[in-house]
Amino acid sequence: MDKTNRAVEVMEAEMKKLQDTANLFEVSFPDYKQLRQCRSDIILVKAVWDMVIFVKTSIEDWTKTPWKEINVEQMNMELRRFAKFNRISVEVLSVVAVQVKTIQDTVRNKKQRFYFLGEEIELKPTVGIFITLNPGYAGRAELPENLKALFRPCAMVIPDFELICEIMLVAEGFINARLLARKFISLYTLCKELLSKQDHYDWGLRAIKSVLVVAGSLKREDRSRPEEQVLMRALRDFNLPKIVTNDVPIFLGLISDLFPQLDVPRKRDPELENAVRKSVSELHLQPEENFILKVTQLEELLAVRHSVFVVGGAGTGKSQILKTLHRTYSNMKMKPVWYDINPKAVTTDELFGYLHPATRKWKDGLKLPEEYNMSDITSKTAERSPYILVCFQECERMNTLISEIRRSLKELDLGLKGELAISSEMEKLQTALFFDNVPDTWTKLAYPSTPHHTCHLSPSCAQ
Repeated sequence: MDKTNRAVEVMEAEMKKLQDTANLFEVSFPDYKQLRQCRSDIILVKAVWDMVIFVKTSIEDWTKTPWKEINVEQMNMELRRFAKFNRISVEVLSVVAVQVKTIQDTVRNKKQRFYFLGEEIELKPTVGIFITLNPGYAGRAELPENLKALFRPCAMVIPDFELICEIMLVAEGFINARLLARKFISLYTLCKELLSKQDHYDWGLRAIKSVLVVAGSLKREDRSRPEEQVLMRALRDFNLPKIVTNDVPIFLGLISDLFPQLDVPRKRDPELENAVRKSVSELHLQPEENFILKVTQLEELLAVRHSVFVVGGAGTGKSQILKTLHRTYSNMKMKPVWYDINPKAVTTDELFGYLHPATRKWKDGLKLPEEYNMSDITSKTAERSPYILVCFQECERMNTLISEIRRSLKELDLGLKGELAISSEMEKLQTALFFDNVPDTWTKLAYPSTPHHTCHLSPSCAQ
């Protein structure tokens, strides 16, 4: 093939010379279609050959890769060590620049240990620091010059949503992915331009991915249904709950324009709807179809979202929808958990805890009670009867339990942030909390009784 390619190049060079000469003397020059066709065939053959070589080498690399020797858990632990910090003030960044300079100098000098914040620590030569900065982002400030000088800038471009959508549709099993991706992105682009501006509207990549996951699950459940109907149902049923009333006709009009002559019925769960109607009657509410639809839509959103906001004006039934779904879950033996939190009652630091600026010690929020001050209690109590001694023992045991809960939750929080490696004990704690169970490490220090630990807190305080 290389020999043929060189021969064609020689003939093309001769043809170019003859064409230049003919143009110079303004005479006609024949069109060598066979030569151009030969060039096209060579390009096509080369592309096919490159693809064959690529597939062959990929298969050889796949067979030679020692998959059994790859430790996936170790790779996961290494990835968790990547720390991420958001919205750091400019004053702190100026101080951070000095620390970053110290780390970079140590890496450049190939030292194994160095002094950092007054302590000698070990340096990992694979350490890396990256900064992402979106121009024009709300609340985002410019980087200080001393920090900016330590990094090499790298420009990024807006991702190609249509290509990403096409690839994910192919991954979900869609055949006609290119046309469907074009319709998908066209709908979201038009919604962003034509619908009203609402705080809860999201037409970005996260929303695209969520709808694609729903479309994939719908396709796997009903393989005989055409792909256009599957995608149209996912786009309509997943986005309609968050569309305000005034925007609903516009949104449905866009859906009908992009998917003409398609009228796909909404996917319904008769068992869930019957359970919702039963819960509505138990709460002494009226079982209107629109109300039942909103409850089922909320349940569908919770199936694909980690967090859902129920927004609307006063008196529109937001609280009743949540209570109805909670009662439905209880009737279906799903063990739901309900906590009412008033976000305006306390500050964010008081609720979640904060790092004291002066002492640099962590102060917990309202999640856990404070430990008993045993020295203060014993100094105020002169009597040492058996009941008093038992009360002291209960207070000490409660202190030990609270300290263990606080320590284990703090370690789990650092592990989830990537600042600590997730151990087996932390994984057991996370699993127990996820399934609403008491962790074993807490049970060993707790009271030998079946009620929750909070039941013992008030009696202990009263004693």
